[in-house]
Amino acid sequence: MKTNLKLFGLSILLACFVTTTLNARGKQELFTIHLCGDSTCAPKDMSKGSPERGWGMLFPHFCDDQVHIVNHARNGRSTKSFRTLGHWDRMMSQLKAGDYVFLQFGHNDAKQDDTVRYAAAYGAYTENLKLYIDEIRAKGATPVLLTPVSRRWFKNGVLDENCHTDYVPAMKAVAKEKGVVLLDIYSDTRDWLKALGDEASKPYFMQLAPGQCECYPEGRNDNTHTVEAGAYQVATFVVNQIKACPELKPIARHLVKYRAHRE
Repeated sequence: MKTNLKLFGLSILLACFVTTTLNARGKQELFTIHLCGDSTCAPKDMSKGSPERGWGMLFPHFCDDQVHIVNHARNGRSTKSFRTLGHWDRMMSQLKAGDYVFLQFGHNDAKQDDTVRYAAAYGAYTENLKLYIDEIRAKGATPVLLTPVSRRWFKNGVLDENCHTDYVPAMKAVAKEKGVVLLDIYSDTRDWLKALGDEASKPYFMQLAPGQCECYPEGRNDNTHTVEAGAYQVATFVVNQIKACPELKPIARHLVKYRAHRE
């Protein structure tokens, strides 16, 4: 009888130890990565055949089934509007201990003529990031900062390397002050665009000729948002930096070769 009770007790302890969240396919999920950011990361409406893709749409295909990815990023959001428009509270309601939160903002914080989004680099922007970090840590989760994706701004064949003004160094300063892992996606995308050059980099962005896409019959000259090939490249930079970061080994263990369809 005592032996049976001991075995029963051990089985309960073992069940508690191995219990994780089960996904829709009944497979164990060890943790969730929450993506918070703007349109360069966000999911897109593909119902009308738009080729635009955020890198966050491709990132899950680099992860195994034990990692759950939730893409909270939305078009046009800044560190300010992501909270005021309710996205932050929705993310926090889902956040649990052991999860990771990737924070990538900067494109829209710089829009000084927009009171809904503007957050000065060494002012509201850094304060918003610090508050996000504190709130994430308070729930037992891990914040990760990602510098913004470089814009494809060429003039006379030369890439503008200051397209995000003070926002990249401001984020780096926050990472240093708060002891947060930072993935410098800006540097990777800047170097990638410089190496490609003006013409060769166009196919990675929303550079559409008139009549090329039903969604944009007059064409589109967009040097910020990527098509699938561009989003794939940005996601690859994210993956490679995770692999190179000792603090993110728990994520790196679950990175796999790109799978076009994640079952």
